[in-house]
Amino acid sequence: MLHILMIQNGTATYTNQFIPCPRYTIEQELGEDFFPTIGEYTGLIGLLKLTFHARLVKEKIGDLKQVAPPNTNILMFNNKFYCLHEANLPMECRMYRDGHLEYVGYETFGGILDYPVSAHPVVDGSTDDLIFHSYSVDEQVRRRLLFMNIV
Repeated sequence: MLHILMIQNGTATYTNQFIPCPRYTIEQELGEDFFPTIGEYTGLIGLLKLTFHARLVKEKIGDLKQVAPPNTNILMFNNKFYCLHEANLPMECRMYRDGHLEYVGYETFGGILDYPVSAHPVVDGSTDDLIFHSYSVDEQVRRRLLFMNIV
């Protein structure tokens, strides 16, 4: 959930809303929690859930880089509003003056990003580039740049 406090002309307005990501939308349509959480992976049943988790999730969302809830950080960059998570691509939302959020999509910055990145990018003050860091056990991904500068 994103809490928004706006102050304009001496008047404060507060709103809150669940971030309208695909995961949230799917669970709203189903009327129940569908995606297992870390706390559910305990004991033998947890091991079984972990074994089948990716397959269950792929039935609903084809790209596993778009599954985690964007609940870690927010960022405004180049007049775009992003909701971030440590295991996702950056998710773009449109924010309206009343605080309402609208899902736009996951950002790859023209195909540069194709794997999850940190939820805590940094804007380089001298170049205005957006710098992410990431990690992967995939050898092809590890051969790429450790830092990705997004202009």
